[in-house]
Amino acid sequence: MNFKYSGLFLIAFLLSTFTGLTQATISTDKGDTLKYATVIIYRPHDINSRNNAFKVNIGDTSFKIKDNNSCEIKIYKEEKLSVSCKKETSTEVKVNIKFGEQYYVRCNLAFGIITARPVLKLVNPEIGKNEIKSLF
Repeated sequence: MNFKYSGLFLIAFLLSTFTGLTQATISTDKGDTLKYATVIIYRPHDINSRNNAFKVNIGDTSFKIKDNNSCEIKIYKEEKLSVSCKKETSTEVKVNIKFGEQYYVRCNLAFGIITARPVLKLVNPEIGKNEIKSLF
C-alpha cells in the first residue's frame, strides 16, 4: 500500500518537474525600487483655527486642508517641487523630490492683526510621523 502511494508521488513529482509546473523564483532585488516619492501634508489640531480650512497647491494639484487632517500625495517625477498656499498672504516650501523618500509638510495658521495666515514647514520625517499619529 505505501509503495503504491510513494510510486504515485514519484511519478507526479517527475511530471511536474519536467513539464515546468514547479519553478524556482530567484529574487534579484537590490534595494528600494520605488518610482515615486510621497509627500504628506498635515495640519495638527489647533483650537484657535479649527474652522479655517485653506487651499494647498502642490505641483498641479490643489486641495483644501482642515484642522486635524492630513493628505498623502505620490510624486512620480524627481524634481524640485513647490508646496504653497494662500489665504490673505501666501507661503511656499520647496521640496527636492527623490524617489523612495517620504516628505512631511506641516501646515499651521499664524494669527496676524486682521486675519490668520498659513505657515508651511518641511519637517523631519520622525517628527512628522509622530505628529500625524496624534491627529486622531
